[in-house]
Amino acid sequence: MTRAYWRYDVAPSGKQERAWAVALPWIEEELLVLLYPLDSVTRRIKYAPDVTHEFCLFELDASVKVDFSRNLFSQPELSPLLPCLLGFQFAATSEDDAVIQMQAAIDKMIAHEIIYNAPPAWAGLFSRSVSVGPGPAKTSVTLREIIAGVGRSSLVEVVRHDGG
Repeated sequence: MTRAYWRYDVAPSGKQERAWAVALPWIEEELLVLLYPLDSVTRRIKYAPDVTHEFCLFELDASVKVDFSRNLFSQPELSPLLPCLLGFQFAATSEDDAVIQMQAAIDKMIAHEIIYNAPPAWAGLFSRSVSVGPGPAKTSVTLREIIAGVGRSSLVEVVRHDGG
């Protein structure tokens, strides 16, 4: 691969989760970003009073490659490695604003302006952000398992409690 690839998808069936898959030519791993609004979470844990969204950046298990021609949510065999490389909660004025902020961060990662696995580099990219990851020791789960847990609690809590 000589250039970076990325794909963005919205969860089907009116769900609010959003996902980006990213392949960077300077690393071997493919990456997955999951973003969702905190008000869609039943047991929401907000780490700051005015945050509205949360995202986590995962390295994907190399044994299953992303099919960049297919919707990410129709690839439940994708296996994010736990813990996430980094995670943040941040403030957005709308769903569109959250997606714009996230896409801008991904664009900076692709342009080599930030390091993909360095939380301090990401901290200033979002409105009123607070770091919430990474979590405990590495393991692998499926994308289906992570998405199934998001309705119950924040993604960070899913990763910490359901991933091992």
